Amino acid sequence: MISSRRERRRRRALAEPFPATWRHSIARRWAIWPTLAPDEQRRLEELVQQFVPEMRWEAAQGFAVTEEMQAVIAAQACLLVLEMESPSRTTCSPSTA
Repeated sequence: MISSRRERRRRRALAEPFPATWRHSIARRWAIWPTLAPDEQRRLEELVQQFVPEMRWEAAQGFAVTEEMQAVIAAQACLLVLEMESPSRTTCSPSTA
């Protein structure tokens, strides 16, 4: 039941276009963004779009977390997933480290 609810939430999130304000914030505040290929940017946007609504965002001491902040934080977190999906990923074993 939980997984079906999660899947519905993901499908709903992906049915909407990626918010332009998020894209602008990510591009402006994250130096890695322009180094990604266009297909990597699109995939990262999909991951961010799924990640943001699934997380519980909580600020401390009266600090307000905006949607743009959530998008930038999510992009940084989702980069790890994007790299795991990459076919050119380098394998590191104890003998090569």
